[in-house]
Amino acid sequence: MFVLSAYMAASIRAADAIQRETELARAASRIEGRVRDHVNLLHAVAGLFRVENNLVSREMLLRYLDAIDVEGRMPGIQGIGFAMAMNPAVPGPASRAIADAYGVTVAPWPPTDLAVRFPIVLLEPFDDRNRAALGFDMWSEPVRREAMRTAWIERAARASAPVELVQEIDEEKQVGFLIYIPVFQDRALRAHPDPEILGFVYAPFRAGDLLTRILSAGPLGVRVRARDAGAGPGGDQTLLFSNVEPDALDTAVSRIINVAGRTWLLDLTEEPGEGPGTFDPPLIVLALGGALSLVVLWSARAQARQVAASEALARKVREAADEKDLILQEMRHRLKNAITRIHGIARLTARGASDVRDFLDVFGGRMQAMAAAQDLLGQSQWQRTTLHDLVESELAQIGAVEPDRILVDGPPVDLDESAAQAVGLVVHELATNSTKHGALAGDGRLDVRWRATAAGVEILWTEHGTATIATAAPSGFGSRLIDTLVRAQLGGRWSRVADGPVLTVTIDFPLAHAGVSRERPSPGQASASLSAASPPARPPTAPG
Repeated sequence: MFVLSAYMAASIRAADAIQRETELARAASRIEGRVRDHVNLLHAVAGLFRVENNLVSREMLLRYLDAIDVEGRMPGIQGIGFAMAMNPAVPGPASRAIADAYGVTVAPWPPTDLAVRFPIVLLEPFDDRNRAALGFDMWSEPVRREAMRTAWIERAARASAPVELVQEIDEEKQVGFLIYIPVFQDRALRAHPDPEILGFVYAPFRAGDLLTRILSAGPLGVRVRARDAGAGPGGDQTLLFSNVEPDALDTAVSRIINVAGRTWLLDLTEEPGEGPGTFDPPLIVLALGGALSLVVLWSARAQARQVAASEALARKVREAADEKDLILQEMRHRLKNAITRIHGIARLTARGASDVRDFLDVFGGRMQAMAAAQDLLGQSQWQRTTLHDLVESELAQIGAVEPDRILVDGPPVDLDESAAQAVGLVVHELATNSTKHGALAGDGRLDVRWRATAAGVEILWTEHGTATIATAAPSGFGSRLIDTLVRAQLGGRWSRVADGPVLTVTIDFPLAHAGVSRERPSPGQASASLSAASPPARPPTAPG
C-alpha cells in the first residue's frame, strides 16, 4: 500500500512538473513568436517604402499602420519609423522631410565625420518619447551602426545589442534594443548586385515593456529574466530585463530564442503563489487513495475469481472473462473519479486551513462523509441510495443520534452516485457547523425534511432554539464548498436564512440526480412518493 501510494504521489508530481515546464516553454515560444510578428510587420512597412521609392508621407504611413491595427495586434512595440540615408554634406532633404511630416525644424544630430548618415525622419506614434528621437543619426552610434551594417550586408532584419533608447527621457529608464530592415530602390534591387540604399525601416523596443505585455497575455503567471548573448549562447551576456527573485532561479526553466539574428537566453518561472504551498495535500490524498484502490482492486479481483470459478463450460468462462474486463474498466473509471474528487477537496481544504493539524481534522471529516456515502452506494448493485439513509448516516458520523432532538423525515427518494457524494458532503458540512456553532452545540433541535417540487427535490434544514446563530450570510470555506457542490455538481441552488433563534437552509436540485425510491421507506419517512404534487413539509414551531 505504501509503495503504491508513493508511486501515485511521484506520478502526480511528475505530471505537475511536466505541465509546468510545458507552460513555461510555451511562454518562451510566445515571446519568440511575437517578435517574429513584429519583424513581419516591419517587412510589410519596408515594402511600402520600397514600392513608393522613399516617397512615403506621414499620412500614408499612418493609414497603413491603422489598417493593420498595430496597437491592437502588436502590443509592446515602442514605435515604427524610418531613418533616411543622406549625404552628411547635404542635410536639407532630411530636415525638409521632418518639417513636412511634423511641422518642426530639426537638423540631423549629433555631429559626425562619417561618410553617410541615417537620421530619423518618421516615427509613429508621435508621442513625447518618440518626439525626442526625431533627427537622431543612428549610424553615428556604434551599437546601432553594427546592427544596421549587418542588416545592410545580409539584406535581412537584424536586431541590435542592448542600448539605451533616445526615447528614455524620464527617470524610469529601461534597457532597449532596435530591429532594422534595409530599404533599397526597387528597380535597382532587381538590376544591380549592390543597389542604392534608401534608408532603414526600424522599430525601437523597451525590453521590459515588451516582455511584460507578451507574458501578460498568457494563461499562466510567468516571470522572466532575459539576457542578450549576441550571435550565440557562448557570447557575452547582457541583462535585458528581469522580474525574477534570485532564489527563484533554481526552479526556473531556461530556453534559447532567436530575436532577428541575436540570441536571447530566457529563464522563466511561475509567479509567486502559483506553485505548491508549504505542505503537500496531494501526498496525503494519494496515500488515502492508495489504500482505497487496494481495497477496491482486491474486491474486484475476488468477485472476478468467484464468477470465473462458478462457470464450468468454456463459453461461460469466456463470458465471465469479458464481464471481468468490463468490471475492471468501470472500477478504474470510478477510482479515477474518486481520486480526482479527493484531490480537489484536499486542495480547497488546504486553502482554508491554518496549519497541517487543522487541515487533517477538516479533511478527515470530509473523507469520512465521502466514505459513508460510498458504503451506502456499495449496498446497491445499481449504485444508488436513499436520501433518508444518507442523511442519517452522515449525522451518525458526527455523533448526532438523539431522536428527541433530531427529526429526519421526507418521502422516499433515491440518489445516484454523483448526487449521493455531493449531498453527503453538504449534510456533513451543515452538521459539523451545527455541532460547533448551531443547534447541536447547545440544547436546540434539528429538523431535516424534504419534499418534491415541480423541478426536483427541496431539502429544508432547520435549526431551532440556539442563540449562537449570528448571521444568515454565507462565509468561510464550508459555505464555498456547499455552493460548489449544490450549483456545479447538483445543478441546483441553495439559500441560508436566520430569523432569531431559527436557522433555515434550503437546497433545491433537479430530478436528473434523484428519483422515486422503490425500496420500503425507512422508519420515520413519509409514505408519499416523489412528485410535483407532494405538499411541502412545514418546519415545526421552534421550542420555547
